[in-house]
Amino acid sequence: MTSDLVDLIVEDARDKMNKAVAHAHGEFAGVRTGRAAPGLIEKLMVEYYGSEVPLQQMANISVPEARQLVVSPYDKGAMASIEKAIRNLREDDLLAPAALHAVPVEELEELLRPAGYFRVKARRLHNLLAFLMEQYNGDLDAMFASNVNALREELLSLNGIGPETADSILLYAGGLPVFVVDAYTHRILSRHGWIDMEADYHQIQDFLQGQLPDDPALFNEYHALLVYVGKHYCRKRSPKCDECPLHDLLPEGGPGL
Repeated sequence: MTSDLVDLIVEDARDKMNKAVAHAHGEFAGVRTGRAAPGLIEKLMVEYYGSEVPLQQMANISVPEARQLVVSPYDKGAMASIEKAIRNLREDDLLAPAALHAVPVEELEELLRPAGYFRVKARRLHNLLAFLMEQYNGDLDAMFASNVNALREELLSLNGIGPETADSILLYAGGLPVFVVDAYTHRILSRHGWIDMEADYHQIQDFLQGQLPDDPALFNEYHALLVYVGKHYCRKRSPKCDECPLHDLLPEGGPGL
């Protein structure tokens, strides 16, 4: 199942990505920075992959820059709001952990206001920063160099951090081999009969990690492609099974809905 799944998703998504990249190269032809032009990644994220893109592979960005891009599948409006909040932090030179940790929670709330639920997010972000400063002296490299299972448990002990958030931090920010499970993953796998409808987060994660090599880049790409299929074909309501690249892998009798 696993290799067929990857091949079929990649075949469909790769064509769209090639078209997007070709268009973007034409649009930003005059830029010679050695990196993707400003706005290119955001354009591709929103138009073709929602927000879950294999960022380091596409943009050739550095690890520290990638760590600022821990994202989840938000819609266009939400992404624009998040970008505004990040812009606020950047303009105040607050992207470094120590600087951000020094900001009073009330001020942090105002900086994060464009992202919505800003009071809750400010307190949860402050909790994470306090953990990073107290346990690792604000050093992300030191944090991600620790035992991944122990670090995961530490993150889960923080208020407001659940399994998906913790694993997103480990995979996308830390480059560690932890597969992120979300509603798209559950829906696609259960409809194809690969997991039980009642399977929980960790059962799905164990299922995938048990069949895939411990490769963060693969986990990143694989999850991005699952998100793509979930957003465009395997929808919660009115799925487009006949158009889906995974159609041939459906069980007899059709998808389990």
